[in-house]
Formats: sequence, structure tokens, C-alpha cells
Amino acid sequence: MIRINLYKTDPHGLSHHAAAVVVTGSCVVRSASVKKYAFMFAKSRKILLPSFLTVGFVLTLSGWGDAQRLEKIRSGYNAMTGVTSALWVARDAGFMAKNGLDVEFIYIESGSRITQAMMAGDVQIGQTGSGASIQARARGADTVIVLSVMPTVPFQVISRPEIKKPEGLLGKKIGISTFGSTTDFAARYFLERFELKVGRDVVILQVGGQPTRLAALKQGAIHATLLGAPALLVARQLGFNILTDLAEIGFKYDYGSIATTRSFIGSNREGVRKFTRAYVEGTHFLKTHKEESKKILGRHLKENDPAVLEETYAYYAEKTAAAPYPTREGVQPVIEQLLGSFKGEKPRLAFEDVADQSFVRELEQSGFLRSLYRK
Repeated sequence: MIRINLYKTDPHGLSHHAAAVVVTGSCVVRSASVKKYAFMFAKSRKILLPSFLTVGFVLTLSGWGDAQRLEKIRSGYNAMTGVTSALWVARDAGFMAKNGLDVEFIYIESGSRITQAMMAGDVQIGQTGSGASIQARARGADTVIVLSVMPTVPFQVISRPEIKKPEGLLGKKIGISTFGSTTDFAARYFLERFELKVGRDVVILQVGGQPTRLAALKQGAIHATLLGAPALLVARQLGFNILTDLAEIGFKYDYGSIATTRSFIGSNREGVRKFTRAYVEGTHFLKTHKEESKKILGRHLKENDPAVLEETYAYYAEKTAAAPYPTREGVQPVIEQLLGSFKGEKPRLAFEDVADQSFVRELEQSGFLRSLYRK
């Protein structure tokens, strides 16, 4: 039996609960159980439905998309920024459900805390960032990166108005989210790049997420921090200075990395496979459906300023990788920096110990990735 989930949509693409419709024969049309966007898959199957309905279809194999049979997964994310765009879109546009998953997103303010939640079993998959997952692995956890949002960090180093150059940070404080997080690794790279020594020349303070760091910068509790859109636009409007763009100075780093544990892969490889496929489909939708994606971003970011949403969307839709492989170039510097901070005997860590490319490779080798971008 083929099941087709029917979604009634308004002119903006927002779906509403539709009454269940049963088509005689071997096709069953079921109503949507959650608010989502719909996608046109039925056309190639020549399925005829009443013309008075504005519809989108998610064509699924037996059991997929059936609300009563969705597998529950909890996923942590650590950034209220555009880097989480593809994850939000993957769920809100219906791709997680299409692939048989009911994903609950939980905001946890830093990647290192997400890794702790994964080890405790509170979440199964999380947007930890490379640094936090690798650091946990070095300390004996079985965390492993399976997806990478982009191959560099979309951060600029922002300072208070009186500090106009990196050397102006001498004797000052720079704010990050938490130690071991992406912002921690990026801040240390920035300081090293401009020959400023942590501790001696500049103090690194744990402050929290982007909104908290921006507030601390405004209050003068810190003198600089790392920000990305949408907080970046607000910082510029407030008159703060841009000291550098980390992407422009060559910082290679797998940003927004999504990790899980090898034990979860061992017990539920199919769940990770479905999550990966849904994420890839969400990325494609993000890149090709601007207005619908901006609405999703606005809802999650609690942002309705058109200029902020436009800048956030434009930056992250372009930078988010279509084939989200964890990369050797983006992971190796993190391993080296981490091992350099160890005192005493250093653990042996190779790329294969901390990253698993197999889930994305499966989608590429099957032709699925290529087929998405041919449409």
C-alpha cells in the first residue's frame, strides 16, 4: 500500500490541518497531524485528486509520515542564529515527518552542554559544533560528528566603539558561550592570529549565547565577542566595530557540526540515516524556497524585522553546505588545538575517530543528493 499525506496550504505555503480523504484503490490519503509545509511528489505518480483543493503531497512508503508511527527523537541545538536554519526548516517544512521522525528540538546554550545531554541520554542527536564533540571524545566519550553545516565559522569579532583594532584588546576581556564551544575555539584562533596570548594579554570569559553576549558587550562587561547574523546586524546598528571576519582570515572549521554517539548509531543507525536525509532535504528547501524559509527563521528567531531576516537568510542559505560532510580540513585544526591544550599524556585522535562521513556518502552515492538539485 502507498500512503500519501495530504496537506491543504494557503497562498504563502503555510499548511493547515486537512480533512482526511480516502481515494479508492491502493492509495490512502491521510490528514496532516502537525503543521508543516507540503511538497509536490504526487505529480509523477499521476494521482488524481479533487481540483478544488490546494494541495501538496508527501509521497511515502508504508509507514512513513504516519503520525501514529513516527519515531520520537530529541535533538539539541545551541545557536539562535541562521546556522540552525536547515534544522528548523527540515522539521517545520515536514521533512522529518516525511522520513518517519517526530523530532523535538531543545535549545541548550552551548555545544559542550549538548554533549553532556547526549551522554546522559537526554538527547540523541545535537548541534554541538566540532569543538565540543571532539573534546568530549578526547575525554573518553563516544561522540561522533555526522554532519557539518558549513566549512568555516560565520562569525565576526565585534568590539566596543573605543576598540578599533585587534591590538586594542590588550588587557581586555572577550566573551564566548562556554569553554570548549565553537566560540571558544574561534576566539583562541583569532587571538593567536593577532599574536595575543590568552590569559596574559586577553581574558576569555564564559558569557552565554549570542543575545547574552551582545547584552554583555552593550553593558561593558566584556570588550569584544564573536557574533553572526542576526545579532551581527544589531551590533552594527549600535555602533560596535568589526575587528575581523574569521572566514576572511582563513579560519577553517566545520561549523554547526551535528553529532551523535556511536552507541546510538549502533542501536539505531536507521534513525540517524533518516535524520540525515531529512536534514539534506531541508537544506535544499532552504536554498530554493526563500520566502517560506524566511517565515520559518522569523518564527524561531522571534524576529520580524525584514532587513534582519533578509540578511540572515541571504548569508546562511548561501553558506550552508548542500553535501554536509564533516571535512578533514575543518576538523583537523580542532584536534590539533585541543591536543595542544592537554597536559601530560595526550590521547591519540585521528579524523576517523571523531567523524563519520558514511551517512552523507550514502546519499551522494545513491544519487539522492544529485536528484534534489536537478529539480
